[in-house]
Amino acid sequence: MTTRSWIRDLLTTVLARLTRRDRPTARPRLGWNGRPLVSPYPRTPATEASLPSLRRSRMLFLLPSGDDRPCVVRKYGGACFSTHERLVRVARQLSVRGELPAVVVVSARQGVTEQLSGQAQELGPHSAPVARDLLLATGELQSAALLVTAVTQLGGRAEVVLPWTVFRTNAEFGNAAIEEVEVAPVRRCLERGVVPVVPGFIGATCDGRLTTLGRGGSDYSAVALGVALHAARVELCKAEVDGVYDADPHTHDGARRFDTLTHAEALRLSRSGAKVLQDKAAALACRWAIPVRVRPAFAEGPGTTIDSTAERLPMPRPNEASTPAVALLV
Repeated sequence: MTTRSWIRDLLTTVLARLTRRDRPTARPRLGWNGRPLVSPYPRTPATEASLPSLRRSRMLFLLPSGDDRPCVVRKYGGACFSTHERLVRVARQLSVRGELPAVVVVSARQGVTEQLSGQAQELGPHSAPVARDLLLATGELQSAALLVTAVTQLGGRAEVVLPWTVFRTNAEFGNAAIEEVEVAPVRRCLERGVVPVVPGFIGATCDGRLTTLGRGGSDYSAVALGVALHAARVELCKAEVDGVYDADPHTHDGARRFDTLTHAEALRLSRSGAKVLQDKAAALACRWAIPVRVRPAFAEGPGTTIDSTAERLPMPRPNEASTPAVALLV
């Protein structure tokens, strides 16, 4: 067969396939190992109804080949590190082996991000976005380094996993969107029996420039990592509240805590200004229907479960006393 006839046959085959009427309208998106990117979490009609507004966001996860061992992604908010005592209490929790291995995501210590942002503003209103993100990222790096040091002092095993090796984002500095999640660095820690501690809020562009994910971005990091790892659930550990409320419990005595929420309900609350769950995190959790639990970090309590497959529990009645969040500040 001559080269010309071989090329003609190849073009004929390609054109025939392109013009087939029975070809699928869309092919499943694949990860680097060729596996379809299908959510392992079941969806409900309520969750599906919330998806059209989310499909514009691009999300590609790099999944580990043949390794879907369950784990829990646990995110600790900044108030969990506001004092030395709280930092040590978190370290003690990580030193105790749980039912499932934990992957930890941390926020900057309470007030640190605001201090860093203020320092940048003092230099003038026209700060460079790339440099500003680099400055703000140091808050989460401090928390991760201090937590790993505390765990090591207690005889545990933990390592910092650098976030720019995990989260690939677009170039919208100050409010970047996650586009890819590389779980291999996290899996390597789990295989060695080491607790991976990932600084949240931080990612990097494809050309290596550091980015931040917007206010509350550590929630976003935790949910994205949970989906990519096929985690059993994502836990958002809070020191200032014990769940999701219908109003700020610090200023409203009658604020009521939700026992359960569907993903669609949590997304509506976050978009209406609720501060407990970042809106991008809520949107991502809704899209993939991953179970999320907002719970107290240092006290026993059920918290709020966000899971579209769970049976809804009734809201507290108006005349019932709701648990005051201030009582859970330990």
